[in-house]
Amino acid sequence: KDGSIYVADFCNDRVVKWLPQAKAGLTVAGGHGRGNRFDQLWCPVDVALHEGGTLYVLDSQGGVGSRVTRWGPRALLAID
Repeated sequence: KDGSIYVADFCNDRVVKWLPQAKAGLTVAGGHGRGNRFDQLWCPVDVALHEGGTLYVLDSQGGVGSRVTRWGPRALLAID
């Protein structure tokens, strides 16, 4: 609704939100190193944003497997 773009930053293990006209993005998921803890991602490949602000991230787990994590609108950790 605000024109933001969400990018699955595969190489940096995070999801970045870019607001219109922004010169830098904001990490909204992951960003705590590579891994499989609830505050980490490992090569995210896709994101989906629910209208309520919940972000779903498809994480490739470095080709070892995959998982989908759910991040609340202001979460520091994945919800599940």
